[in-house]
Amino acid sequence: MNWKRVKQKWNLAKILCLGGTSFLIVETTYFSIAYGWHWKAINEAEKMCDNIVGYFWTGGLIFTGIVMIDIIEYLLSDSGRS
Repeated sequence: MNWKRVKQKWNLAKILCLGGTSFLIVETTYFSIAYGWHWKAINEAEKMCDNIVGYFWTGGLIFTGIVMIDIIEYLLSDSGRS
């Protein structure tokens, strides 16, 4: 088990999730101001922004899952028992 690789995957997961959250905050603020707080005014640009946020969060969750699997494999291996 290469812990350096696990740490890199974990950092990538954090960056993706934080990036998605930051994008959501900017997107929500922009569309709130642009449409005068009318949440039902959805257009193609907003749908695209929502997709981008979803891709960031999905990527972060996938990498988090990969890190969890790596950690479980390590704990179940001989090196994790010593």
